[in-house]
Parts: sequence; structure tokens; C-alpha cells
Amino acid sequence: MLPYRRPVEPSTADRLAEATEAAALSARLQRQLDEARERVLVSAQAVEEATSWAAEKERDVERLRGFGWSGVLASVTGSKDDDLHRGEAEALAARTAAAQAEQQHAQDAAAVTSLRERIRDLGSTTTALAEARDAHEAWLIEHDPERGPRLRELAASDGALAAEQREVREALAAGREAQDRLVAALDLLRSADDWATWDLLGGGVVSGGMKHERLRQVGDQLEQAGLALRRFDAELADVHRDAAGAVAVSAGQRFVDVWFDTLASDLAASRRIDDAVQRTRAALERVRDAGQRLEAREREVTARRTVVADERVHQLDR
Repeated sequence: MLPYRRPVEPSTADRLAEATEAAALSARLQRQLDEARERVLVSAQAVEEATSWAAEKERDVERLRGFGWSGVLASVTGSKDDDLHRGEAEALAARTAAAQAEQQHAQDAAAVTSLRERIRDLGSTTTALAEARDAHEAWLIEHDPERGPRLRELAASDGALAAEQREVREALAAGREAQDRLVAALDLLRSADDWATWDLLGGGVVSGGMKHERLRQVGDQLEQAGLALRRFDAELADVHRDAAGAVAVSAGQRFVDVWFDTLASDLAASRRIDDAVQRTRAALERVRDAGQRLEAREREVTARRTVVADERVHQLDR
């Protein structure tokens, strides 16, 4: 039996090697760009400080040349010429330092510009590398009996995990919307409960009207929460089931309460508000629990996809 010989690979291998090299170069240039940006910030600060110091030295020289206190004192002591020469020398040194700082800052800024242009010229190396790997993988699956079967298994596994990850993330988004709706409804319910209590104590038509306005808002918010919960439940269907029924507040009593403000109707309304609060809290707790499980599942799926991706790269680079 003839020994196994790996088939000759076409240009996909060269394309992958070039894309890998370009991606590595882009990553290296990006690190250099980050460092260059830091240097620009440092040199900009140095320019500011050096310029300020040079301006201060120039002011010292002007005071020595003029008739201010510094100039008069130097004349009296007989040291004006020496002080002036020394001040001018210090001012020159400060101007020179400021010019050097500006030059360094310009060089640092030019380095940033150059690195940005080089990275831009390389294009999307991430996309190019992914495309090169896909092309090389397709060739190996078709022609390489050694690596092809395993690469096919990895591709199928990653596809299934990607689909699950997408479903989990969609469910998480729906859960966050439902949670926001329920929290808003709870806030309105508490407000309605406060007005109901005030109405019970004799607040009159104004408090009764405010209470029922709050109940109307609660009803609208809970209706939206119910829709969000149903969407959440639908998204959970492909991940895992979790009962999270909608809650509601009866609207029929509102008209009766406005026109027949009796103690019995107020107590009934209060009981309905308390019941709605409890049911909304329970639904919110179930949504939060489901969200935590979804987040854990999303982390697990992401980790598994990373393992699959690492092995895929290993197979391709062998």
C-alpha cells in the first residue's frame, strides 16, 4: 500500500498565509498607533507647559527693561545689566525648549497620521482573513481526507452554536423590553395606590380623577407589558420554556368610581391595585430569573464557539 500523501493545495493556502501575515501586521500597527496617540497627548502637554514657561520668562525680561519695580530695583543695586543678560538667556532657553516641544509634538502627530494611513491601506484584514480561511477550509473539506472530515464537523457544530447564540440574544432583548415595561407599570401602580389611599381618606373628586388617570396609564402600560411578555415567551420557545403570563387591571370600574365615589368601590379598587402590584412583581421576578439563565447560556455558547474556532484555526494552519 502506498503511503498517504497530502494533496497539493492550490492558491487558497497562499492566500491564507498572506491574509494571516496582513492581519498580524495590522494588529502590530494598531498597537503602535495606540502608543503613538499616547505620545501625542504627552507631547501636547509638554508644549503647553514649555510655552507657558517661555511666556513667563519673556515677561520677566520686559519687566527688567522697563520702569517697573524689578527694573528700578536692579538699577538701584547696580545689577540691571547682569539681571537683564541672565533673563534674556533664560528666555532664549525657554523659547528653544518650547520650539523643541512643538517639533516633538509635530513628529508624534505625523506618526499617528502615518500609522492610520498604513492601517487604512491594509483594508479590513479581519474580513480578508476570514474569507481566506473559509476558502481554504472549503478546499480542505473537499480534497483533504485527513483534515476534511474534522473541519466539516467543526463547521456543523459552529453553525448550530451560532443559531442558538442568535436565538438566545433575541430572547435576551425581548426579556429586557418586558422587564422595562413591567418596572414602568410598577411605578405607575404605586402612584395609583397612593391616590387611591388619598381618595379613601376623603380627597374628593380631584384625587379620584388623579387616581383613575393613573389607573388608565397603568392599564396602557400593562397592556404593553403583556405584549412584551408574549414576545419574550415566543423567543424562549427555541431556548427553554418559562411561564410569564400577562397581568391586567379591570377598566370597567373606572367609570363607576368617577360618578359613584363610595367607600365600597374605593376598597374594591384598592384591592385590585394591590393584586396587580403582586402579579406584576411576580411576572417581573420570573422575567429576571429567565434573563439570568439566558445570560448564563449565552456565555456558555460563546465559550464553546471560541473552542471550535480555535480548533478550526489549528486545523487550517497545520
